[in-house]
Amino acid sequence: MVLPSFTLVLPILALTLGGYMVARLCAINVDALVVIISDFFMPSLIFISLYKSDIHASLVLDLAGATTLIVALLTLTSFLYAKAFKLDKSAFMPSRIFMNSGFLGTPLMQLWGGTPAMNLIVIYDQIQTIYIFTLGILIITGGLSRKSLGTIVKSPILWAVFAGFFFRITALVIPASIITTFEFAKAAAPPLAASTLGV
Repeated sequence: MVLPSFTLVLPILALTLGGYMVARLCAINVDALVVIISDFFMPSLIFISLYKSDIHASLVLDLAGATTLIVALLTLTSFLYAKAFKLDKSAFMPSRIFMNSGFLGTPLMQLWGGTPAMNLIVIYDQIQTIYIFTLGILIITGGLSRKSLGTIVKSPILWAVFAGFFFRITALVIPASIITTFEFAKAAAPPLAASTLGV
């Protein structure tokens, strides 16, 4: 039981450790690396995974409902906790509501169940991303403002989510050369995410 589980996560552990070791040996701009992953490679992964997913619309709705329920319950409980113990809600609540289902979840699900399993976590993670870049920003900034709206609108990940769902639902055909480009970028996202975590 332990050995198969360890074998499953070994590639993630190895790449994470590799990222850690490289960061110790040479100077790496972590902020730039995170931007490259979150604003380029992850949006590519998200878009093409949603576009090529064979998951039925009813399952997407089920995942949306489950994600919404989880976010709602965690928002309520973290709000009540922060209020009871007089904590700064903008600092306390986001880390209790939103989980890291992307940088760890995506490569883990790909190793565990291949592309079909990875597509599930991508859809879950991107529905959560919609809440992160809406509800999360509203919590951090203290309400709806021009700044919070600007942050939401400028998010490449959020645009990739909407574009992926749009092309999936409308069944619009994208040229093969563009699909190949997104597939090429998609392949880099999970290992880069794991190594970035180590960095």
